Amino acid sequence: MQGLMLALLLAEGTAVGAACSKSGADWVRLPMSQAEYLRAYPAKARRKLVPGVGVVSCRVAADGRPEDCVIISEEPPGLGFGEGALKLSAFFRFRPPCAGEPARVTVPIKFVPGE
Repeated sequence: MQGLMLALLLAEGTAVGAACSKSGADWVRLPMSQAEYLRAYPAKARRKLVPGVGVVSCRVAADGRPEDCVIISEEPPGLGFGEGALKLSAFFRFRPPCAGEPARVTVPIKFVPGE
Protein backbone atom coordinates (compact mmCIF):
# COMPACT_ATOMS: atom_id res chain seq x y z
CA MET A 1 0.00 0.00 0.00
CA GLN A 2 1.24 3.46 -0.81
CA GLY A 3 1.96 5.83 2.05
CA LEU A 4 0.30 9.20 2.21
CA MET A 5 1.96 12.51 2.77
CA LEU A 6 0.40 15.84 3.63
CA ALA A 7 2.38 19.00 3.07
CA LEU A 8 1.60 22.35 4.63
CA LEU A 9 2.11 25.30 2.35
CA LEU A 10 3.76 27.75 4.70
CA ALA A 11 6.06 30.65 4.08
CA GLU A 12 6.85 32.21 7.47
CA GLY A 13 8.94 30.95 10.37
CA THR A 14 8.63 31.64 14.07
CA ALA A 15 10.82 33.91 16.16
CA VAL A 16 12.19 31.62 18.87
CA GLY A 17 11.81 32.84 22.43
CA ALA A 18 9.36 35.66 21.76
CA ALA A 19 6.25 35.72 23.99
CA CYS A 20 4.14 37.30 21.26
CA SER A 21 4.38 38.00 17.57
CA LYS A 22 4.95 41.48 16.23
CA SER A 23 3.98 40.31 12.74
CA GLY A 24 0.42 39.16 13.55
CA ALA A 25 0.73 35.49 14.56
CA ASP A 26 3.67 33.13 14.09
CA TRP A 27 3.70 29.35 14.07
CA VAL A 28 4.56 27.50 17.27
CA ARG A 29 3.28 24.04 16.29
CA LEU A 30 2.27 22.52 12.98
CA PRO A 31 0.46 19.19 12.72
CA MET A 32 3.44 16.93 12.18
CA SER A 33 2.53 13.33 12.89
CA GLN A 34 1.66 10.99 10.05
CA ALA A 35 -1.30 9.77 12.12
CA GLU A 36 -2.75 13.31 12.29
CA TYR A 37 -2.38 13.67 8.53
CA LEU A 38 -3.93 10.30 7.74
CA ARG A 39 -6.95 10.98 9.96
CA ALA A 40 -7.52 14.30 8.19
CA TYR A 41 -6.99 13.10 4.60
CA PRO A 42 -10.49 12.69 3.12
CA ALA A 43 -11.27 8.96 2.83
CA LYS A 44 -12.77 9.13 -0.66
CA ALA A 45 -9.77 11.06 -2.01
CA ARG A 46 -7.30 8.81 -0.17
CA ARG A 47 -8.83 5.67 -1.70
CA LYS A 48 -8.53 7.19 -5.19
CA LEU A 49 -5.08 8.72 -4.47
CA VAL A 50 -6.38 12.17 -5.39
CA PRO A 51 -4.34 15.18 -4.23
CA GLY A 52 -6.02 18.40 -3.14
CA VAL A 53 -5.90 21.59 -1.13
CA GLY A 54 -8.08 22.81 1.72
CA VAL A 55 -7.87 26.41 2.94
CA VAL A 56 -9.04 27.44 6.42
CA SER A 57 -9.16 30.76 8.20
CA CYS A 58 -8.89 30.89 12.01
CA ARG A 59 -8.80 33.54 14.69
CA VAL A 60 -5.76 33.21 16.96
CA ALA A 61 -6.78 33.34 20.62
CA ALA A 62 -4.62 34.93 23.32
CA ASP A 63 -3.31 31.47 24.29
CA GLY A 64 -2.25 30.72 20.69
CA ARG A 65 -4.98 28.23 19.92
CA PRO A 66 -7.07 28.61 16.77
CA GLU A 67 -10.73 29.56 17.24
CA ASP A 68 -13.70 30.11 14.95
CA CYS A 69 -12.04 28.27 12.07
CA VAL A 70 -13.94 28.23 8.79
CA ILE A 71 -13.33 26.59 5.44
CA ILE A 72 -12.42 29.18 2.81
CA SER A 73 -12.02 26.85 -0.17
CA GLU A 74 -11.10 23.38 -1.34
CA GLU A 75 -9.79 22.01 -4.60
CA PRO A 76 -11.01 19.81 -6.13
CA PRO A 77 -14.43 20.60 -4.70
CA GLY A 78 -16.64 17.99 -3.09
CA LEU A 79 -13.96 15.55 -1.92
CA GLY A 80 -13.64 16.84 1.64
CA PHE A 81 -10.28 18.64 1.52
CA GLY A 82 -11.75 21.69 3.28
CA GLU A 83 -13.06 19.48 6.09
CA GLY A 84 -9.67 17.75 6.29
CA ALA A 85 -7.92 21.09 6.70
CA LEU A 86 -10.47 22.06 9.35
CA LYS A 87 -9.69 18.86 11.30
CA LEU A 88 -5.97 19.64 11.21
CA SER A 89 -6.56 23.17 12.48
CA ALA A 90 -7.20 21.71 15.95
CA PHE A 91 -3.47 20.85 16.10
CA PHE A 92 -2.23 24.34 15.11
CA ARG A 93 -0.56 26.52 17.72
CA PHE A 94 0.52 30.09 17.14
CA ARG A 95 2.44 32.75 19.00
CA PRO A 96 -0.37 35.29 19.41
CA PRO A 97 0.02 38.88 18.23
CA CYS A 98 1.52 41.42 20.62
CA ALA A 99 -1.27 43.88 19.89
CA GLY A 100 -4.47 43.49 21.94
CA GLU A 101 -6.59 42.44 18.95
CA PRO A 102 -6.65 38.74 18.00
CA ALA A 103 -5.14 37.96 14.61
CA ARG A 104 -6.83 35.98 11.87
CA VAL A 105 -4.71 33.52 9.87
CA THR A 106 -5.42 31.82 6.56
CA VAL A 107 -3.77 28.42 6.16
CA PRO A 108 -3.68 26.45 2.90
CA ILE A 109 -3.02 22.75 3.42
CA LYS A 110 -2.00 20.56 0.52
CA PHE A 111 -2.89 16.86 0.71
CA VAL A 112 -0.61 14.72 -1.47
CA PRO A 113 -0.75 10.94 -1.87
CA GLY A 114 2.82 9.72 -1.37
CA GLU A 115 4.84 6.87 -2.74
